[in-house]
Amino acid sequence: IITTEQQKANTEAELQKTKESDSQNQQKIKELEDKIKQLEAEVQAKAERKQYLASLSQPQRWMLEAGIPENQWDVAYELVRRESTWNPSAVNPSSGACGLQQELPCGKSGCNLGDAICGLKWMQEYVNSRYGGWSNAVAFHDKMSWY
Repeated sequence: IITTEQQKANTEAELQKTKESDSQNQQKIKELEDKIKQLEAEVQAKAERKQYLASLSQPQRWMLEAGIPENQWDVAYELVRRESTWNPSAVNPSSGACGLQQELPCGKSGCNLGDAICGLKWMQEYVNSRYGGWSNAVAFHDKMSWY
């Protein structure tokens, strides 16, 4: 036979257990709600990124993928336009220079002809090391008609 005092103690223990369980559930609910907010933000960011990428031209996508800083795109675009009209398979019939970057001799970059991303990465390194940046390379091209 359970005494009233035992029933009271059991009921108090059950209440405490329920409170602890509820507290744990409330914490779990908060964690899950926070996780949902984080995932919603990630979904939104991915959607915005997808929309941004869809808005870019082919040359802009190539420059982005090649790691050319966006604040340099205008001047990089102009230099590549002058050199190859954005044809990654361009070959100059008189000099043999090739690719978007019109490297000479063709192949010195190690990029396959037609590989726009590789060509732009190589070109980025080349204009930075030789001219100190895209603007300087275009300025040199303005004077010399080559870079």
